[in-house]
Amino acid sequence: MKNLIKLILIGFAFISSASIAKEQYRGSLNAPDNRGKEISFQIDLEYEATSDGSITGIYRSWQSGPCKGERNFQGKITEKNLMFKTDTHPLEGCGVHVFRGVKVESSWVGKMNFQGGQRDITFEKR
Repeated sequence: MKNLIKLILIGFAFISSASIAKEQYRGSLNAPDNRGKEISFQIDLEYEATSDGSITGIYRSWQSGPCKGERNFQGKITEKNLMFKTDTHPLEGCGVHVFRGVKVESSWVGKMNFQGGQRDITFEKR
C-alpha cells in the first residue's frame, strides 16, 4: 500500500512538473494619444506555451483611452523569436496589435504596431 501511495505521489509530481506555467511580462512604449500628445503606455502580457511553441494569452493595456482593457492573443515562440497578434478590439478603430521580437536574456525586445506606427517595446519578465 505504501508503494502504491508513493507511485501516485510521484505520478502527480511528474504531471505537475510537465504542466505549462504561465509567463508574465510588462512593457511600456511611447506613442501619441488620439490628440497627438506623446504619452507612455504600459502593456502587460500573460501567456502559456504548448510543447510546439504555440502561445495563447491575455494582453492588457490601461492607458489606451477607449481602447483600454484586456484582449486575447495568439502567437508562436520559435527558438529565440516571439510573434503574437491580439484579437480585434470590439470598438471600431482600436485595431489589432502585432508584436515581433527576440529573446534578450529574460526579456522580449521588438516592435509592435500601436497608435498608427511601429513602436519599439521591451517586455520584461515579471
